[in-house]
Amino acid sequence: MNNNLLSGSKNNVGTMMTAVRNTSSGTARIARQAIGNSAGKLTTSTVAKVAGNSGAVGAAISGGVEILSSGYQWMSGEIDGEEFACNVARETVGGGIAAGLSTAAASAVSTAAASALAATSAPVWVPAAAAIGTLFVVGTAAKELWDCIFE
Repeated sequence: MNNNLLSGSKNNVGTMMTAVRNTSSGTARIARQAIGNSAGKLTTSTVAKVAGNSGAVGAAISGGVEILSSGYQWMSGEIDGEEFACNVARETVGGGIAAGLSTAAASAVSTAAASALAATSAPVWVPAAAAIGTLFVVGTAAKELWDCIFE
């Protein structure tokens, strides 16, 4: 059912706004139209793509920060060129691994939480909070493990 909320201003200029009745079937239909029939389904290819993109961004950020940090040390004579290159490579790869793994884990956790809570009256923020917590825990653990390899 559509209800006419606003037909125009005093000068008969405006836009017509309608309210769509908010039902679960209507919401599901709108979601399918917006994101396809795979809405709410986690596929391996989707997770791999998102994790790969996240890993690339994480690698770029970590590598960029390490270029600045080790570059300063190299220019001031604290480290040599070989150590500079090793530091940048280590941090670039480690940042990419941590970002990719944490994104894959967070995707799985948030999808599972959303599916489990769909039939309940739990707050909407619960899957997002679970994903953020997973990002921090998995990302930190992956980076710490990577750093231990090189110590």
